[in-house]
Amino acid sequence: MKKLILATVLLSVCFMFALTITAVTKDYSGCYICSNQSGAYVKYRGSDDFSKRKKAENLGCKVGGTTSSCDASNNKILGTVD
Repeated sequence: MKKLILATVLLSVCFMFALTITAVTKDYSGCYICSNQSGAYVKYRGSDDFSKRKKAENLGCKVGGTTSSCDASNNKILGTVD
């Protein structure tokens, strides 16, 4: 019984560690400001390029510029692009 409990705890810790690593690697470096919607943004990872802007437009965002952070609580995130 002790081995079963130990194995369950160990498996749970490994699973939580894997989730933490996954969350950290999904770091988005910037945001597109949507000029057609007040307080709306689309997050992007890496450098700003035309294909990411087109994907943001497909999400309903008319890109009006970029910003480094859009994590304020009153912002509406329309989606993310890679």
